[in-house]
Amino acid sequence: MLRNYNIGFWLLVLISWFNISAFIVPDAKTVDENQTLFKIARSKDAYEIWYSINLDQNGHLNKENPIKIFWVNTKENNQTEPLTWIQKQYAYGIKIIDSGKSGKNELNFQFVSYAKRTFTLRQTAGNHFKVYTNSNNKEIEVTWIFIQINGGTFWFPNIPQVELHGIDPLSGNAIKEIIKP
Repeated sequence: MLRNYNIGFWLLVLISWFNISAFIVPDAKTVDENQTLFKIARSKDAYEIWYSINLDQNGHLNKENPIKIFWVNTKENNQTEPLTWIQKQYAYGIKIIDSGKSGKNELNFQFVSYAKRTFTLRQTAGNHFKVYTNSNNKEIEVTWIFIQINGGTFWFPNIPQVELHGIDPLSGNAIKEIIKP
């Protein structure tokens, strides 16, 4: 009987630890913008979600985890915090669609929260990585995204519009698309 009580107790402790740890954010670090692909800003606070390239030791795209995603507090010297499991799985995480052309540092992905648009991570001629998508039947380089949040709940925020900001790679002109999700 005592043994069953101990197993139940430790099982309860383990389950509680797992549930709580999904919401704990480790110590903050600062970040360098050099490897940033694009950012997401939101209307509700000063935090941004940054997407940066993740290369292996040889300078090639890490196919297992090609894009690092993390929070940046722009009011606190760009201190970073990782996304929680819930944020990765349901909001700001990405889903790799395919790894692009064989042997190339390229892949296609979608946001886990919005599968209506595909993005392409591609290495440019200058050995930099950029993210591209189609906007109004034209390929653009994505620079940042702004999400307008007007209330709602944690699981179902009210998002009346999303602004997609980018650059036309041919002309260098800034592009802005309003998306009504």
